[in-house]
Amino acid sequence: MTQLILPGYDTEVPGLIYSRNVNAEYPNKDPLALKDVILISRFYQLWNTRTIKRITECAAETLKNRKPFEERSNLEMILSTLTDSRLRSMIKGHGVMEQVLDGLPIEGYYEEKDMQYFLFLQKGYIPKEMIQLNAQNKITTDFKWYMKAFDEETLLNQHLGIQYSIRITLENERLPRKKEMDILSKHEVSKSNTLWIEGGSNTDEIKETLNMISKVFAHQRNINLVNDRTGINTEDNAVEVLEGVLRKPFSSAILPKKSKKPLETYQGQLIN
Repeated sequence: MTQLILPGYDTEVPGLIYSRNVNAEYPNKDPLALKDVILISRFYQLWNTRTIKRITECAAETLKNRKPFEERSNLEMILSTLTDSRLRSMIKGHGVMEQVLDGLPIEGYYEEKDMQYFLFLQKGYIPKEMIQLNAQNKITTDFKWYMKAFDEETLLNQHLGIQYSIRITLENERLPRKKEMDILSKHEVSKSNTLWIEGGSNTDEIKETLNMISKVFAHQRNINLVNDRTGINTEDNAVEVLEGVLRKPFSSAILPKKSKKPLETYQGQLIN
């Protein structure tokens, strides 16, 4: 089976997680072993109608069959706290569902034909010590774990974690014309409908990443090899909306407990 390859990176999960080993070197200190991680995905923008449909479907499933605790998703966990009568009311669009509808943003309502489709890439640095600790504790370093680790405050304070993210609006599930991408990159445009870049102070590195994206995804078949997380994003949004309505956080912990030996604060340049 054909798999998506990113030049210079090892494949952890095809079409989703890529990494390579790098070191951070500092004067009078031992090098810090890191993983340079790229998370890549594609998805439709959040759409209220999808969120409402998913909540309604899950409410009906929960009413029909309340799964054992350990088999429930976060969404099922929340809905399982409601009585059968409240679930029936939700399915009919009343009660809790009325609060859900009131809480959804107006700008989240679209015609399906107007939905924007994105290619999304995030790049970050994670200490290998943290990943090894996970392995010892039998914690899987999956997509959600990396997403959480990218925003871990202790890493961000060391200039690690998330470095930058790039969101490109696809046209008919294809990249924008190369000429348009080249112009945006040349003029370092970071906020446009076509290209949105968050974070990142090394503009040369970002240009290199954009160049890699242009080459790797020149053909639509490679875009089709990227993991589509529309359904997962919808599920996560449904959880967030219901938590807001019911004021009950059910998000599961993804990161392990902090190591007894805290990571030092490192500052320096990354080298391959």
